[in-house]
Amino acid sequence: MDYTESSFNSPCHFSIDLRNNRAPIVCIYPNDRYLPGLFRAADSSAALNLVNEHVFNIPRRRIHVSVVRYRPSNRAVLKHRSGRVRFYARAVRPRSVPRLLGASRLGSHSDFVLPRIAGVWKEGGVIWISEIPGKNLRKNIRSGELPSSDELLDLLASLWNLPVLESPVRPREFDLKGAYTRARRGISFALVNNHLGRQLLSDSVNSLTPFVENWRPTSTAHNDLYDDQMVVLPDGRIALADFEDIGLGDPMLDVGNCLAHALWASKFAPETAAASQRRFYDEFRTAAIDTCGWEESELSLREAVCLFRICTNPLRRPQPDWSGKVIAGLQLVNELANS
Repeated sequence: MDYTESSFNSPCHFSIDLRNNRAPIVCIYPNDRYLPGLFRAADSSAALNLVNEHVFNIPRRRIHVSVVRYRPSNRAVLKHRSGRVRFYARAVRPRSVPRLLGASRLGSHSDFVLPRIAGVWKEGGVIWISEIPGKNLRKNIRSGELPSSDELLDLLASLWNLPVLESPVRPREFDLKGAYTRARRGISFALVNNHLGRQLLSDSVNSLTPFVENWRPTSTAHNDLYDDQMVVLPDGRIALADFEDIGLGDPMLDVGNCLAHALWASKFAPETAAASQRRFYDEFRTAAIDTCGWEESELSLREAVCLFRICTNPLRRPQPDWSGKVIAGLQLVNELANS
């Protein structure tokens, strides 16, 4: 698995849970009440005991722990390294463990390569996943090495055609409405004093809300597909680095999400990388429409919804030009939604 340790990880991560008629709940990394196993998994000594108990048959003497990603109260990804052996430890809410294991089983029946589940601590909500050697697909694209759109669509078709009812744990239905609503609230709060931003947001909401309200899943899908979630193995096969959202969804939404990320990068990535992302966007979009026989307007609408969610990215890692990026993103959303 080719995760990139994020530069936005600060020495102190925290979240504040504010709900009606309840006192605020503060979570400070690694003391996250919603992720009970995170505290032990993040501490080298405690993590060594966990790994020896749940992962290795032959006990290890030392383990190095580093933070890859952390979303307070939601999930964390840690790297556990012992010598040359590396695992990614995912800390989630314990109730999410069966769903994640089910997503792994379901996805393993597709033609994608999935990382191996190396160990599970159900009570703590920690799952160890093997590292997949290879190169991040986004890095390949940005260096000008584009994947075959037809081959990528064939891989996706093997996932979309999986019989979900035969899964031991019925896959979770993708919550598009919830994801859209959270993005809408975040953007609305951030642009409360920006007149242009508020008008663009209103236009986006008017175009997207009817679609979101009426959207229903149609088959198995990845539900969070984009280039940074895939790894190209040395033998050329493609692996899914992140598979936990595999479940009931919408194939066109998978493609729309991948396109939305590529379009965003073509707008804001450095010049050379942006040009490569635009090439990938154009080629993958054309191939999807031609191969799948989709209506271009239907794909554009799904791409717009996904791009709307990506507009929250500048809010998570604020830079001086964050508002300009959100506004430019909303302009792209409106162009797509009305195309």
